[in-house]
Amino acid sequence: MLRTILLISVLGPSLLACARGPALQVGTTVHPCAATADTRPPPPEPAGVAVVYRLLRIGEGDGVVLSGRTHVDPHHGARVDAVGAHTLAQQKLQFDARPREDGSVVVDVRYEETTVEGAHIEWMPQMRVAHGATGRAEVSGGSWGRAIEVSVE
Repeated sequence: MLRTILLISVLGPSLLACARGPALQVGTTVHPCAATADTRPPPPEPAGVAVVYRLLRIGEGDGVVLSGRTHVDPHHGARVDAVGAHTLAQQKLQFDARPREDGSVVVDVRYEETTVEGAHIEWMPQMRVAHGATGRAEVSGGSWGRAIEVSVE
């Protein structure tokens, strides 16, 4: 009788501290308190992509108004806020880029400009560009034209 009481007082607290794990397959031996964590490596994180953008002046005085490159996070996307510098015109470009499961990127653009002549341009194209491709959108008015090119790398 004394042995039984002693055995319960020694093993009782350690058995109560163990969490109940999943059912084991026949022939498997695991300590009752062993962790049951999945030992498989986690799936690799998506690498994300880069977006290269160029806002172009088309028509008279062709040229690049704004340009740049940004990384698109696979979980959060990317946001770009660019302002034209050192010109009499005022340019402001914003875009949000969101990756899609197929590797393409959806780009929502908002562009505002007040030209030297006083024309106000407000333009909001949206495009979906496949990985390895370049998308282009254009807008024009009486004496001006603009295009945006977006490449996904």
